[in-house]
Amino acid sequence: QLSSEELQVSKNKLLGQYALGKQTNSQIAQILGWYEILGLGMEFDAKFQENLTMVTTAEAQEVASKYFIEPYISIVGPEEN
Repeated sequence: QLSSEELQVSKNKLLGQYALGKQTNSQIAQILGWYEILGLGMEFDAKFQENLTMVTTAEAQEVASKYFIEPYISIVGPEEN
């Protein structure tokens, strides 16, 4: 079960990393251009941060249970004969 505190730590980390990715004019232009290419518009920058802060523990838990179902392991290397 995800606690409110754990969710807040995750939100803070994501928002911090997001801000660090927009420190120069070049980085900002790249991000805003990418949003335009995706059809999200430049206003998505503010919406993303706003929407992230509104995520609830129930929503995060629902998404996690949908996508993190079973653990898998992959082994890479030559096949033994």
